[in-house]
Amino acid sequence: MSDAQPGSALTLRPESTALLVQARAHAEALDAVISVADLSDPAHAAQASEAARALASLRGQLDDARKAEKKPHADAAKAVDDEFRGPIASVDRVSGMIRRRLEEAILHREREREAEVARLAAAVKARDAEAVNAAALAVSDPVFATPVAGPGIAEKLTWEVSAVRLDDVPREYLSITLDMPKVRAEIAAANREGRAPSIPGVEFTRAAGVAVKRL
Repeated sequence: MSDAQPGSALTLRPESTALLVQARAHAEALDAVISVADLSDPAHAAQASEAARALASLRGQLDDARKAEKKPHADAAKAVDDEFRGPIASVDRVSGMIRRRLEEAILHREREREAEVARLAAAVKARDAEAVNAAALAVSDPVFATPVAGPGIAEKLTWEVSAVRLDDVPREYLSITLDMPKVRAEIAAANREGRAPSIPGVEFTRAAGVAVKRL
């Protein structure tokens, strides 16, 4: 008998199907009881603790069964991935090379355009009419308005950060985050020493957790 959904080709081992049925029934039964139990009562708390440990054991069995069921499929999937890995890597490598070469060509053309614009600005500043006409003609060259790449390729020019001087960057552009390893170290020290953790500018509130051992 399979626990798969209708229409699925998956067939589980009988022991896995039985474990799934057991897990659902056990969880639903405990949910109905523990959700309304008064766990401030020591007897009820002990029963809840025992139930938590039983569920932890059941969870381990479910994980083991799930892994056993998946292994044949995982092995087959790995074999398929191995067959495709090489060709995919080759396609990605060549595709990446083409992208880089196109981007280099686009940047080269943009630098040429910027140089012509700078030449025009210098000619205007120098009031050299002949140079202004020549530079204006160069700037208006249709080559600068013609895409480098062919159809189906969208070109764009943008900016990216190339260097940073943190001392000169305005505060609103900086992101200051807590050094969480140091915060966790202070919490661990406070727990060992039986005190509240203390870090200037950081507030702490009590939290509770439980670690459940399997039966």
